[in-house]
Amino acid sequence: MAILKVRSGGTWTYAYTPKHRASAAWQLDIKMIKRRESGIWVTYWPPKGGGGQSTVVSFSGGTINAFKVTGTATSGVRFNDNGTVEQNKNGTYSVLENWAAPSQSGLGSSYEVRATLQSGTLTSGTTGTWLAISTNPEWTVSTGSGVRDASLLIEVRPNSGAVADSATYTLHAESST
Repeated sequence: MAILKVRSGGTWTYAYTPKHRASAAWQLDIKMIKRRESGIWVTYWPPKGGGGQSTVVSFSGGTINAFKVTGTATSGVRFNDNGTVEQNKNGTYSVLENWAAPSQSGLGSSYEVRATLQSGTLTSGTTGTWLAISTNPEWTVSTGSGVRDASLLIEVRPNSGAVADSATYTLHAESST
């Protein structure tokens, strides 16, 4: 048996689950996680979505830096319908991480994302409102001269459900002109 601790009523208690050896590592078989909210038990694991597979929402955030010697520097973050998070550095997009696993086309139709501006000023992107991830929402900062920064708290949830994960992204754009 593996011992897992869970917080219950302000104190830590033990939860037990079978474990077995899978190749060179130990593996835990967790069948279901439930949490009591407003007197109702809500299932958190396995989450809904993923076309029959359990979808795990997990992302870590980070800093996205964009620099330009001349012209406009743009730094951005975009949550994609297929479960990926892309960084935008001066119009060039690359995958930064996944917001869901397994990633797959159409996954965003079951999830929403909300950005809350913690500091700085955005050039584009909607804040304070839940948006369908199927629309590939993006938030950017741009500057033609000097520095522009913004810090965003990004939250993801199943449509109209509880927040599954959140992380902070810092966008930094810097132009020498």
